[in-house]
Amino acid sequence: MNINLNLIKPENYIRTFAFDDVPYLLMDCDMLYDRDFDFLAVYNGKTAVQFISNAQADRTSRLGQAFFDNEKNFNNFETNYRKWLVEIQEYVESHKNDNQITLDEFFVFKAFLWKSYYYFRKTEFFYTDILYYGKMSETAKKNLFILGDDLKMKGRPIFIELITTILYRFAELIAKQNGIDSDLIKSYSLDEIQLLLETGQKVDNAILLERQKSYVIFTQGGAIQEITDNDKEVILERFKEPDYSKITEIKGTIANKGKVTGRVNVIVPRLDIPYEDWLKELYSIKFNDGDILLTETTSPDFVPLMKRASGIIADQGGMNSHAAIMSRELGVPCLVGTYYATHVFSTGDLVELDANMGIVKILEKKI
Repeated sequence: MNINLNLIKPENYIRTFAFDDVPYLLMDCDMLYDRDFDFLAVYNGKTAVQFISNAQADRTSRLGQAFFDNEKNFNNFETNYRKWLVEIQEYVESHKNDNQITLDEFFVFKAFLWKSYYYFRKTEFFYTDILYYGKMSETAKKNLFILGDDLKMKGRPIFIELITTILYRFAELIAKQNGIDSDLIKSYSLDEIQLLLETGQKVDNAILLERQKSYVIFTQGGAIQEITDNDKEVILERFKEPDYSKITEIKGTIANKGKVTGRVNVIVPRLDIPYEDWLKELYSIKFNDGDILLTETTSPDFVPLMKRASGIIADQGGMNSHAAIMSRELGVPCLVGTYYATHVFSTGDLVELDANMGIVKILEKKI
């Protein structure tokens, strides 16, 4: 693939998500599925950020609009999505305690992974949000309600379990079978793991260690490529995170109007550990009644905390995201798509969440 570095600039991309310490393996899986959609992944050694190009965001928005406006197409999707929910539940439960993995079993997992990405990608904001701007048809309203309030709520937790618990379990088994460090195997790509199973060929440790420090992955026109060496350093510099210490105010998309002042409680989901381990962390976090929940993204696991929150701020997502839907159901102010709020504010900071104007600003830093 010939890459034009002059086109890989922040102004040509929209941020889709950011999580700390996402292993190369998981990001590679994500980017492999999205290789037709001009995505970019940048990991600086702490935070992994994924972007979609402006052109492809426009394309997926148009695809989403046509899809959700079509009753027949959505009904077929819903029927098959519900079948997938049953299948993925059975698959995850049956493979949590596997003690070995063969090449054939890897192929089955890979096929199931792509199928799961297909269904879950249709729930993302770059497919749905265009429908909230301008007049929405009754068909689209009904279909988005089903998608957000039912299908996505049921699919998200088990999908995350597949791409963390099962993926990491299989990776560790393959590492053990081939005498590879269990941490280093998470810096393999999916194709490199397949080659390892087929031929026993290992990736040089120097490459794996470099990926643990930082990585850049680029997709375009059906191809995927890791950007390395000087070109990688150029991209890392261009997409460098801002100096958060100088930011006191952030804007976002208004998901539910209202205004509240309160202490933020920052809770960021983790994708670098098995899903069950993350849930243990989540349920052990102290959360006070009236706290403003600040997170990268929410899921049904957050609902007990959301019911106690006076407001919700999410760096990720759009009008049909879990955070947006729950804020409207609970009647609390909510901003989504703030991008950097989890980095700007800290637990205990006093903030004003103005979801009438789409702004959250700091009033008092926790000492």
